Amino acid sequence: MSRPQRTYTVNRVAMSDVIGYDLNDFEVNTQVRIYDPKINVNDIVYVKKITKYLDTPWKDKVELTNESITLSGKSLDSILQRITSVASEMEARKDVFQRANALTKEGTIMMDRLDGAIDIMKNRLLSSVSSWYTDDNGNIMFEAADGQSAMMLSGDGWMIANGKTEDGEWNWRTAASGKGITADAIVTGYLSAA
Repeated sequence: MSRPQRTYTVNRVAMSDVIGYDLNDFEVNTQVRIYDPKINVNDIVYVKKITKYLDTPWKDKVELTNESITLSGKSLDSILQRITSVASEMEARKDVFQRANALTKEGTIMMDRLDGAIDIMKNRLLSSVSSWYTDDNGNIMFEAADGQSAMMLSGDGWMIANGKTEDGEWNWRTAASGKGITADAIVTGYLSAA
């Protein structure tokens, strides 16, 4: 409220041909400075409207305003804030987008990317060191030497964990039985319900 809204209408004179300056063109919603010390105007404004006369270009007019620009009823500041929040959200989810980028139009994953992921996982597993034991129920327990992951193998199926719960028990997040597989994430080249 301390900054009154103003609208200015000015003549648009193309002086680039006369004095050799490069043309500094502008469009609607472009931010410009209007400055005239004689009438005490020094304001950052937006181009609201441009009127061009093709046959008499010296009559061109530009309407400038210091009102906030609105697009579909939303202010420019709110639109910029939304763009910033979307950019932050995309940055936070870039791993998801990178995985999605590996998918072809047919919905399958590009095999070279999958082969690379399989090779990395295979080499990591081949070089891993594990200890094993049986629990009280006779299930075989495999634990990584660094204590960060484990696998339990039973007659009904298997479970995999990559961490422990707060009470120190393995946090089983992937499990398989004769009924199917349950997992937080599945990376696959082809998945068929058939």
